[in-house]
Amino acid sequence: MKSLHAFLFLLTGTAMLAGPAIWPESFVAEQRLSAWWLGLIGGLQAAGGAGWLSLESLRWFRGASLWESFDFSLRLPDVRWAAPASLYSRMEESDEVAIALRLQQQLLQPVAA
Repeated sequence: MKSLHAFLFLLTGTAMLAGPAIWPESFVAEQRLSAWWLGLIGGLQAAGGAGWLSLESLRWFRGASLWESFDFSLRLPDVRWAAPASLYSRMEESDEVAIALRLQQQLLQPVAA
């Protein structure tokens, strides 16, 4: 059963329970058995739907408590440690790489207010 089905069971069961209370003129003395039957079946449906939804909420809360949040940071990564240092040793001779590293160092410095 899915959560939507359980919610519909709860809604239908509650409506079946409330029917004889809202429209008592439809359930006269000759139809008391009908009102009793609606109350019994509506109560079972509402209890089943509510029970299933409570189990689903417990599963959801348990999953939410075990969930590890994603560490989101806007800091720039240190480019030198993205690959082995031997790879960057030859690249630093290039002017473009030196400029990029200098710009990165400037971006990593805190802004003075």
